[in-house]
Amino acid sequence: MEYYARTKSRILEMTSSKYAIMLLDAIFSKPIFTQTSIGFEGASRPTVFTLLKKMEEAGIIARISDASGRTGAVYALRELLEIAGGSD
Repeated sequence: MEYYARTKSRILEMTSSKYAIMLLDAIFSKPIFTQTSIGFEGASRPTVFTLLKKMEEAGIIARISDASGRTGAVYALRELLEIAGGSD
């Protein structure tokens, strides 16, 4: 998948975290997610949050809803959703 390879390359350029690709894989399997729902074994919550912030700043993911009370912010991998929906 060209989009996956391009996104993976961008992430590897912006961080050297060993969890970056695992996070990308988790996001590809669930392209609409909250900070807490996207965790995976081995990475601490602060690590996941830091990587998500870097990905948001780079325009890889987009915040589609801000955090409110006990509900975390909702993010999306919009380009993947557009590709899947046929509107690329």
